[in-house]
Amino acid sequence: MSFVLQTFRFPFVCLCLLLAGCGGGGDDAPPSTPGTGTVGTAGGTVTGSGGAKVVVAAGALAQNTAISVAQSGNGAPPLPAGVTAFGSMFAFTPHGTEFSVPVTITVPFDPASVPVGATPQLYKTNAQSQWEQVANATFGTNAVTADVTSFSFVQVVIPPLQRNDPLREWTFSTHPPTGLGLDPLPLPGSSGSQIGGTVEVTAEFGAAPFDQPIIGSTQTLSVLGCRTG
Repeated sequence: MSFVLQTFRFPFVCLCLLLAGCGGGGDDAPPSTPGTGTVGTAGGTVTGSGGAKVVVAAGALAQNTAISVAQSGNGAPPLPAGVTAFGSMFAFTPHGTEFSVPVTITVPFDPASVPVGATPQLYKTNAQSQWEQVANATFGTNAVTADVTSFSFVQVVIPPLQRNDPLREWTFSTHPPTGLGLDPLPLPGSSGSQIGGTVEVTAEFGAAPFDQPIIGSTQTLSVLGCRTG
């Protein structure tokens, strides 16, 4: 009984070895995975998860470079104080890769996640590992695209609210002897403007001229100082 069992087992083992020997096809290159690819001088596109991708133009690279697009914030510096992140952070690597001409990156973005009245921005880390705004970012219905000249981390954010201080302007004027209209006071500090802060301005009007004789025991001189804001 044992002899019969061994007789049938031997061909089965040989078949398994034969199938294993057929694998690989003689290709020594490792299989590519989503989000990675090699791009050379002719340019190309590498796509990662969620539709994140980079389009490298021809001539942007001087040699073949292994590029990766991943949803990751591992090793990223903290965002600036007051900045609120929306969506996932993405890493375009190798970090610090420089391009001779700009490449176009795309990361997914859901406009519905942003509070009403807020304006989203795309932030990117620079060579000093500091976050800065990507000025030319374009926000669409489900993604944001931008042209960059180097690789690093990117993140969609809402910047902190900025206080807009009021603009205050002032002008000092005098009534002319005719009593018609106003004459601006031609002295330093008699007009100006200031953004924010407390406005404290002193203007010297000088002596009040009298071109008519005083009638009666008293006379009142009216001098008008106007300040707006």
